[in-house]
Amino acid sequence: MKAIAIIVSLIFFSSLVMVKPKTVGERFIMHMNNYDTDSLSAIIDDGFELTRTYVKISHTKSSFLKEYIPLTQRLHARFNIKEQTTNTNPEVFIVEDQSDFFTFLMIDPPKWKLNIYKNDKNLISKVVMDTTQGYAYYVKTGTFMSNKFEYWLRKYHPGETLNILTSDTNNLYSKRLIEYRDYTRSINGE
Repeated sequence: MKAIAIIVSLIFFSSLVMVKPKTVGERFIMHMNNYDTDSLSAIIDDGFELTRTYVKISHTKSSFLKEYIPLTQRLHARFNIKEQTTNTNPEVFIVEDQSDFFTFLMIDPPKWKLNIYKNDKNLISKVVMDTTQGYAYYVKTGTFMSNKFEYWLRKYHPGETLNILTSDTNNLYSKRLIEYRDYTRSINGE
């Protein structure tokens, strides 16, 4: 019995040693994917800025936590890490952007390059989102499919707009995307 307890203890403690601690960049993505604003707030600097190179939108710490994260939660958006270089500053990640928008409009999810900069306190001071190869195709396909969805929305749900749907906290956006997907499948005989 004592031998079994020792073996179990060794397995438990060796598994703790083998677990690689997550870098601040990995934790940032994990907390974003969990929409955990409290944990995000703890690892980002007060002067934090999120910048996207492909649009003229940026976020401060406050707007990131109060606007960006709630919006990604309503869209069920997540980043799936495809590649990473974490032993540098900035930490660099190639992530696939997954959300209801891409799933239900049947758009191949785009990939983004995230450069996550840390300050001397190991807090995230800046995140720069940049495009990757395939961005032009994503814009073309995404615009086409989004326009089809908006046309359908105006026809079957007059008065509803993308702005209304993305502002709604009762999951209306996802419901409309699912409804649209089912509609397109029915007219395509699927």
